Amino acid sequence: MSRIWMVGLVLFHGSSALATSMVFDDRPQFEQFVPDAARQGFEQEFDTAGSISFPGFSITEDSAFAVIKSRTDYVSAGSRSLGFTWNGNRSLTFAFNPPIDAFAADILDFGTCCGATKLWVTSETGEVDEVAATGVDRVRGNLQFFGVVTDQPFTTLTMTSDQNSTNDLVVFDELLFRPVPEPRGSGMLVLGCLAWAMAWARRGALPR
Repeated sequence: MSRIWMVGLVLFHGSSALATSMVFDDRPQFEQFVPDAARQGFEQEFDTAGSISFPGFSITEDSAFAVIKSRTDYVSAGSRSLGFTWNGNRSLTFAFNPPIDAFAADILDFGTCCGATKLWVTSETGEVDEVAATGVDRVRGNLQFFGVVTDQPFTTLTMTSDQNSTNDLVVFDELLFRPVPEPRGSGMLVLGCLAWAMAWARRGALPR
């Protein structure tokens, strides 16, 4: 059964502007909602390293040795994917430049060992704080999908597992993200109002 959530409500400078996030576990619904997302399928082989850069984003792990690698064993499309093996209580961080307001990925092989039950994903803004995948002895190569769209652009997403070991693999494929032009949304409205007020002020005709 498809899951689409809309959560969160905040006031911005006393206005009625909404800050919301929507979570998807169905790729076709996400792609229909975000048809203009950029796509990275990890089809070009890369060297194993602690930090890997791609157009528009980078992926970094914070363990003592490099474990991000190009994989061919578990894929959701094409012939390659990106894999990460947990090394103790560590994290995997996606950093985007420019900021984005939508993210999605196929997640493979999570929760197949070591008691891992939840893969958490959080943004630096705090608006994204969700379970991206679930486990408990899932079959090898299992495929899950996670997508999120938010009104508040963010630059980082951090993945952490509730139970980590040197053997628990998680794989990402067919990653989607939508860069946000600056300024956007309510920011453009504010700038437009300021420009209007300044223009009228210069004319000496600012309404009172």
